[in-house]
Amino acid sequence: MSITSSQSLSIVDLVYKRIEIITLRIKTIQNTYKQVTNVNLKIRLVEEHSKLKSKFLEVKSLVLLIENSSNDKFGISKLLSEKYLRSKKEILSDHYLFST
Repeated sequence: MSITSSQSLSIVDLVYKRIEIITLRIKTIQNTYKQVTNVNLKIRLVEEHSKLKSKFLEVKSLVLLIENSSNDKFGISKLLSEKYLRSKKEILSDHYLFST
């Protein structure tokens, strides 16, 4: 079964949006955590943060599959891969976030 160019772009777009949504949500949690004093809310934020990080790391297999399926060295799949790497660096660099 062959995938058309428009189907390929649609898949890439869905994965890109998933990366964007998870990244935005993680950033929001990080910012909210720093401002909240309620212990129960902080616990919920830590749990959600952990789940989102897991979902984000699961996306890696999709990104690699798309990238490895492409023959184009400078195509949309490479942009998706770059987006994933930048987002990963951005959201996983804040190791000290939940230390308080």
